[in-house]
Amino acid sequence: MACEARRKPVLAEPEFTDSCAANLARAAVENGCIVPIYTILPDHVHVLIMGAEDSSQPKKAMERFKYLSGTWLFHKRPGVAWQDDFHDRNIRSSDDWPNHVRYIALNPVRAGLCENIKDWPFTGSIGTDLDEILDTTI
Repeated sequence: MACEARRKPVLAEPEFTDSCAANLARAAVENGCIVPIYTILPDHVHVLIMGAEDSSQPKKAMERFKYLSGTWLFHKRPGVAWQDDFHDRNIRSSDDWPNHVRYIALNPVRAGLCENIKDWPFTGSIGTDLDEILDTTI
């Protein structure tokens, strides 16, 4: 999870979310990763990022994503910035994977931003089929 430094509710704007998704895709591909699910909320982003090959570097992909999207924020939204760090968690068991997908997918619902996970326009995936992932985990 990456948070806007002062938790300003400015991230869920189409101009940012489009750039954010493009930067996340770039960072994932550059580091051999896929993103089964991400969701962009007004003041933070949840990303499930996984290695797709032996040489994958998910942590570097997340760092690259924050750099790319942070540069966009610096130029387009002065005064808005990511927190210095991000919260990461390693999923050690395949049994835990669906729980993390559900947590990310349901975050906009829990926050009162929508009633159904498919109604939130700022949830997506990179390198996988989001509908298939949601259908098998939700």
